[in-house]
Amino acid sequence: MDGNNWYHGLKRAGVIPNEIELLKVAQKLVGPARELTGLRYYVGEVKGTHHLATRQQAFLDRLRASDPRVSLHLGRIEDRSERDETAVELLQFLASLTVRIDSQVYHDLMELGKRRKQAIF
Repeated sequence: MDGNNWYHGLKRAGVIPNEIELLKVAQKLVGPARELTGLRYYVGEVKGTHHLATRQQAFLDRLRASDPRVSLHLGRIEDRSERDETAVELLQFLASLTVRIDSQVYHDLMELGKRRKQAIF
C-alpha cells in the first residue's frame, strides 16, 4: 500500500485516516475466497521532532502493533524544486520598468520573485 497516496486520498475524501483499519480494507480487497497473507505499507518517513513527525510515528507504531502480517517500508522524503514561471515573469517585468515605483514596493517584489523563482515543493 502506498501510504502517502492513501493518507492524502482519505483526507481529500473528508475521512480521518486514523479511523480506518487498514487490515480490514485489505481483507475486503482480497475477498472471502482468498487469504490475506500480508500487507506492505510504504511511506516516506517524516523526520524531526515537529508535530507531523510525532503523529506519523504514533500511527506507524499502532500499525506495527496491529498485526504481524503488516510490514512497514520507510523511504525518504525529498524536496523537489520547480521553476516558478510567474516569478520569472515578475522579475523580468521589474527589470524592464521604465517608470519609478516606490522603492520599498520594488524591493519587496524583487525579493518575492527571487525566493519563488526556484521554489521547493
